[in-house]
Amino acid sequence: MRLTTPATPAPSRWAWLWEPRGVLALLLLWAAFHVLLRLALSPTLTADDAREAVLAQSLQWGYQARQPPLYNWLAWAAFRLLGPGLLALTLLKYATLVVAFWLVYLTALRVLDDARLAALAAFSFLLIVPISWTIHEALTHSITVLAACAGTVYALIRLDDSPGPRAYVLLGVAVGLGLLSKFTFVIFLAALGLAALSVDRYRARILRPEMLATALVATLLVLPFALWFAGQGHDLGRIYAREVRIDAGRAWVKQARAGLAYIARFLLSYVAPVALAIGICFPGAYRRLSTGNDHSPGGRLIGWLLAWMLVLLTGAAVAGGLSFLKARWLIPALFLVPLYGLWRVDRHGAPGRRLVAFAAILVVAEIAVAGFLTVRVVGASHFRRAYPMNEPYARVAVELERAGFTRGTILAGFGTIAGNMAVRLPHARVLHTEYPEFLPPAENPGQCLLVWDRHQRRRDEGQPAAPPEEVRRLAASLGVRLTGAELVGVVEAPFFHNPTRVRHVYYILFPDGTGRCR
Repeated sequence: MRLTTPATPAPSRWAWLWEPRGVLALLLLWAAFHVLLRLALSPTLTADDAREAVLAQSLQWGYQARQPPLYNWLAWAAFRLLGPGLLALTLLKYATLVVAFWLVYLTALRVLDDARLAALAAFSFLLIVPISWTIHEALTHSITVLAACAGTVYALIRLDDSPGPRAYVLLGVAVGLGLLSKFTFVIFLAALGLAALSVDRYRARILRPEMLATALVATLLVLPFALWFAGQGHDLGRIYAREVRIDAGRAWVKQARAGLAYIARFLLSYVAPVALAIGICFPGAYRRLSTGNDHSPGGRLIGWLLAWMLVLLTGAAVAGGLSFLKARWLIPALFLVPLYGLWRVDRHGAPGRRLVAFAAILVVAEIAVAGFLTVRVVGASHFRRAYPMNEPYARVAVELERAGFTRGTILAGFGTIAGNMAVRLPHARVLHTEYPEFLPPAENPGQCLLVWDRHQRRRDEGQPAAPPEEVRRLAASLGVRLTGAELVGVVEAPFFHNPTRVRHVYYILFPDGTGRCR
């Protein structure tokens, strides 16, 4: 396959928009806008970023059984370069997204004849709600797997042009990084392999001895984490069963029905907006394509990839092995839906006015996302449910310092308070009840602070001022003896942009430290 240029009637002053330099400039502009918007809206870390802030305190081969460590490593590096805080995490997130979108653009250049459509493909994620909206309020590991999947598809399609040893090594790097990004990459890799076997050109590429180099490179990249994972006694099958909520005592029919319902529901959220936009702008894309060997095997590879992903997911659901899904888990499965749709458009031709209309839809989608995110944060008082970005943890950190905490170890309870204290009180070691085995060294030993603002179990909510059970267990593991006579302080902080809602944060301070909590 070779790169092609758009067959436009004549050069245009807007031609730079679909050239590599123009697409990259627009991606960077989009990312810079969202970085500034995020920093302006709120200083509070939401759930995923808060988790990374805690784990980024030290560099380890592995951190948690349910997630590989690639994003944790990147967060650790970002903190060392920029200091712990929202800025480092936000720049990391949008830099990773730029890489992901850019790789999709590079793939589109090899799949599509019209470079204008390739440029639109880079921004078509704006039509996929679980990506266009959720990335701004959550997601970390799901973003790295998006970039890794995009890189793997690009590396495989690139083999059609450059099947030399370096290309197979590059594919191995992409696969290794994918396996280190998120476990959902495994099913993506299986579907991609089946898709490659379904297309003559790629079947010939992957059934070559050079694929041993791909496997070797991927294995070497994953090996340290795999050894850590096995050494900790983790079981991937058990983790999978817990995440998708497989219940051995539940009827097979109910589990299968639940799994199929989740697939249908999230398939709609991924596919419907894209299909609607393409149908409005390019109705001819839904006409039957000519049979036979198309001169664009890359497009057929993507079509087979999507088909095999649905086959694997449906098979797992029917077998009763997939009774629960989260929308973000399907990012590796369906992120190429827009590119496949635009490939069909490319086969039938795309008039300039229709391209402008599709671009306008993308702009409207972006304005809607940015506008509603702003309204959701700034207009928090008009919504019944509290929004994570409005949590007042910056004020809480200030009040804890006024209460006497200067440095030492913080034992934080359920929720996002741990991560927010980690970036607001960077001289403290923060331990989280969610990761009781994660014990970074105490670089600035001193005091011991137990802090919590909610209880993990509803049955504990009757006495919010008492340390939750998980906090007591973590404290006991560090030799902190709680007698019940300790003075429990409370910080009352109003939410950002919603002063009528108040967060109550409880704490116990040991000024001289105690046990191994210092």
